[in-house]
Amino acid sequence: MLHKLVILLFFFLFQAAYSQWQSDVRLTFASGFSLTTPRSIAAAGNYIIIVWSDSRDGHEEVYAKTSWDAGVTWSQDVRTTNSNMSYSPQAAISGSNVHLVWAERSPNSSYALFYKRSTNLGIDWSSSVALVSNRAYQIYTPSIAASGQNVHIAYSTSFNSIYYYVSLNSGANWTIGGSLINGCGNGARTSLAATGTDVHLACKIPG
Repeated sequence: MLHKLVILLFFFLFQAAYSQWQSDVRLTFASGFSLTTPRSIAAAGNYIIIVWSDSRDGHEEVYAKTSWDAGVTWSQDVRTTNSNMSYSPQAAISGSNVHLVWAERSPNSSYALFYKRSTNLGIDWSSSVALVSNRAYQIYTPSIAASGQNVHIAYSTSFNSIYYYVSLNSGANWTIGGSLINGCGNGARTSLAATGTDVHLACKIPG
């Protein structure tokens, strides 16, 4: 007998004035998995975007959903990728630019890292840009942060290293910053934060 496991995506709003959380708001209704990562939500003012990996198409694709009124109402689900398996998406916002990074696995089990952006808060999206492609090692949860025109991406691999990319023009061009940490162990996880020209990296190293 075939059993279908459905993982639903929910949204919680914290109202600081009352020091409490509102009731759950269900955001996804499609069959299949809805999988998020720790940095799958980004906000600026009343605008919120949530990104996740979804298996409704028979394989994992990245979807996005936006709210323009602080989470009171939400847009329809928008599919942002077209691949064999897209996973671990993360988003960052700076001004009207939304930056999206995710990893992909091809049918021949090679891995890639992709980026795309929206310059109008998720209404339209650019084409996908492959920052890393056709790698034999697995790419783990990538992280992204943005401040002004500076956009930063870090990711770890099964090759036991953490790598870094930077764009100084809102994602139009990218420069590899090289390997930040070597010998960090298989399965390390990264998290980025940016303010002004400063960027901060935290990583979880197995052990």
